[in-house]
Amino acid sequence: MATLSSKPAKLDLTCDHKSTDSIASVVKALLPDAAKLDISSMVVSTVSGGITNKLFKVTYDDKTDRSTSVLVRVFGGEGVIDREVENPTFHALTDYLGRPKYLGRFANGRLYAHDVVQPFECNVFRLCA
Repeated sequence: MATLSSKPAKLDLTCDHKSTDSIASVVKALLPDAAKLDISSMVVSTVSGGITNKLFKVTYDDKTDRSTSVLVRVFGGEGVIDREVENPTFHALTDYLGRPKYLGRFANGRLYAHDVVQPFECNVFRLCA
């Protein structure tokens, strides 16, 4: 059985998905390299595709003047999805796959690395009979 990496940081902080300042504040609170940055230096953009969640890409220049992007997932669909089951499952899955890197949790969401990947084409999957 695989051993999970250390638990990601968890803050008792609620994010308002309608406020870019609130979204950026979550990133500042969870990531040491973003902690000293001014919120106005962070670029928050909406990512489409969430069914019950609101997804946001936050980009900022870290202390090495390198651009960093993270994904903020603000939970939706409460009462439909058991977050006490989903969060440890997501942690185990990211540990096993090695990505996306799970950076932390807050009261109503998660933060993880923003990976730029190619979407799967339908013909990549084969059905087994």
